[in-house]
Parts: sequence; structure tokens; C-alpha cells
Amino acid sequence: MRAEAYAEYIREKEQVDTVIQKMIEEDKELGRIIQQKKEQAQADMILSHNEKRALIARQGQLEQYEDEMVRRYAAEQQDRQDKI
Repeated sequence: MRAEAYAEYIREKEQVDTVIQKMIEEDKELGRIIQQKKEQAQADMILSHNEKRALIARQGQLEQYEDEMVRRYAAEQQDRQDKI
């Protein structure tokens, strides 16, 4: 009788241990996924920041180009006025 009870205890303990191990593995996987999402979010923020800086730089270049075109146009108009 004791042997049967002990055998039953061992079977139940193994089942419980299996369930607990599975829960631990699921927790580790969830932690890994959360960490991966954090890393991706950080990479996305860095990329967004870099893209914004590049856009601002490009806008500055365009403004300089437009200013130069206005200066050239004004100089051409002045030259025409001077020739008249």
C-alpha cells in the first residue's frame, strides 16, 4: 500500500514539476519577447531621430538653394536695369 501511494505521489510530483517547468519556460519566452520589443522600439526611435535630422538638414540646404536663386535673379534684374 505504501509503495502504491509513494508511486502515485511520484507521478503527481512529476506532473507538477512538468507544469512548473513549462510555466518557467513561458515566462522566459515572454521576457525575451518583451526585451526584443524594447530593443526594436529603441532602434525605431533612433532611426526616426536620424531621419528627422536628415530632413532638417535637407530643408536647410533647400532654403540656401532658394536664397541663392533669389540672389541670382535679383542680380540679373539689377544688371538689366543698369544696361537700360
